[in-house]
Amino acid sequence: MGLELGSNKPCYLHLTLVPIIKSAGEIKTKPTQHSVKELRGIGIQPDALLCRSDRPIPDDEEEKIALFTNVQARA
Repeated sequence: MGLELGSNKPCYLHLTLVPIIKSAGEIKTKPTQHSVKELRGIGIQPDALLCRSDRPIPDDEEEKIALFTNVQARA
């Protein structure tokens, strides 16, 4: 779609799971980082991430995801 409409027209959203290891209470951001890397490998850079989780994701983890995926934290 980006090639047909031009890079400034489509908006790419990526739905991803941010798992939480309940026994440790630890949030895992690596699966999200990896899936965005795979998308970028085929030429798609998401404009926004829709992160699924069974509890709210803390701001510091959102910043970490933003840093490693090159997607703004507010997106």
